[in-house]
Amino acid sequence: MEMLAFVVATLLFGGLVVGAIRLWPTPSPNPSASPNPIPNLETMTLVKLQALAKSKGLRGVSRLAKAALIEKLRTA
Repeated sequence: MEMLAFVVATLLFGGLVVGAIRLWPTPSPNPSASPNPIPNLETMTLVKLQALAKSKGLRGVSRLAKAALIEKLRTA
């Protein structure tokens, strides 16, 4: 009898877990959103642009002018 109670309790609990997982909200993918959106580069300061470029692995960005750095970020 104890084994039957254990089996029934396990099945009920398992069913509750599966039901909860199915009801868990999942974010819907937005196909129009790019994985790494680029902010409005023209409004960013040169220091922030340089930091963004370095975070993307670009080298030699400290000597570039703002316009050249923006172009490099857009093509990277």
